[in-house]
Parts: sequence; C-alpha cells; structure tokens
Amino acid sequence: MYSADDGAFCLLDWRGSFASQTEFGDLYYDLGKIYAGTYIQFNKIKNLKKEQLIVSSNNVKLGKLRTKNLALFESKLSTWIQENNYDLQKVKIIASLILMNIACLHEPYQANMLFFAGRRLIDESLKEI
Repeated sequence: MYSADDGAFCLLDWRGSFASQTEFGDLYYDLGKIYAGTYIQFNKIKNLKKEQLIVSSNNVKLGKLRTKNLALFESKLSTWIQENNYDLQKVKIIASLILMNIACLHEPYQANMLFFAGRRLIDESLKEI
C-alpha cells in the first residue's frame, strides 16, 4: 500500500518466514510482485478483449494493460526503489518472470496476455542494462 501523505510503502503480503528466516523476507520478490501489479491491471485480465492481443509469426501487439493511475503509481514506485538504493532493473526482471510464471494459472487467452506482457517487460529491462 502507498501513502501519498508521506510517500511510504507498507507491504501487505508479508510471509511469516522465508527459508526459516523470521526477521525479513525476500524484499526483491515482494517488490517484483508489486511492480508486476503496476505493469498489468490484474483485476481486468478476465475481461480483456481479443483485439488487445494480436500474435503473428514474427510480432506480438499488446493493447492497453493498465490505467493512467496505475502507470503513475509505477512511476512513484520506481522512484522509491531507486531512492532507497534498490536495483530497479532487478525488480523489473523479477516482475517479468512473475508475470510469465503465473500465466499457466489462467485461461489460454489471458495466459498468453500475461506471458507476452512479461516477455515485453523483460525485453525492455534488458535493453536498459
């Protein structure tokens, strides 16, 4: 959760332990999950229209995956990540792997959308390195 009042983030999905460690979890994984949620609007994935994904033999065209507000949140999250000395590219790559990994949990059309969104994010991330 993000607080516009003080610019702070609060993690809501904190695990009780991570590999027997109880003092902290895998922060990069959590940041990757949050970032993935800013890259594609999960609550709308079930209602995506077929024209939002066009696959040809050598090209994939993805339609709009998120709202303007979600894009604004992604910008604030990216700024926070960098200001707190975390590796934004690492977060983006983890987010892309999360998107591709969860694709198999959805119906074929939504699975393709998630997979190609993850693929696009990893391609963008690797170009920035």
